[in-house]
Amino acid sequence: DRVHEYIDISGKILQSDISVYHTGKYNNSVRNLRILEKMKSEGMEFSDRNVFYFARELFHNGRIDEAVVYYNRFLKTKGNQISFYLESCIDLAKCYIMRNEEENSLKALLKSFEYDIPHAETCCQLGYYYKSKSDFKKAIFWFELALKLKKPEITCGIIEHDCWDYTPCEELCACYYKVGCVKEALYYNDLALKNKPCDKIALYNKKYLQELLNNSVN
Repeated sequence: DRVHEYIDISGKILQSDISVYHTGKYNNSVRNLRILEKMKSEGMEFSDRNVFYFARELFHNGRIDEAVVYYNRFLKTKGNQISFYLESCIDLAKCYIMRNEEENSLKALLKSFEYDIPHAETCCQLGYYYKSKSDFKKAIFWFELALKLKKPEITCGIIEHDCWDYTPCEELCACYYKVGCVKEALYYNDLALKNKPCDKIALYNKKYLQELLNNSVN
């Protein structure tokens, strides 16, 4: 392809723990969008991959309405990389939030379960959704589920590592504090500190919550 080149492989596939780091210095999102738009203007038929990448480039360049169209178009396809579908659901949900379409945002996140078992990234987004509506019981459920899931050791997709440990811990701290469960809030904050011992927010929360507990005992 003209952008986002890939090696088309077939036959027996062996997984490896080799990591490849792309250390490009420049953000080429505008360049990629222009190339894809030129392909479209030339009447080239987009592959499913190109539909996904076009939606993503539109999203990251703030063209939300167009991104919604192409994400929905991609989600109607079959047989593509699972991570593409999961990322599309999450980004589509964010697009709908920007358009104040909360119900559609929730539907987009739940649609991800049509493609694979729950991933922590999606669970955290569902937690954020319910937290924003002050429905802390449901928010707690999704953040706790994110913590219970086993992070894939090998994947072809993108993993937001914080979503599998630190983020749900800090969010559970906030949610439990909101419902008046200070001990539980402190417990999850301590778990967050195990992942990031020098985190300023978690260190502040620990001091504040510990003082609350001490004052309640006294």
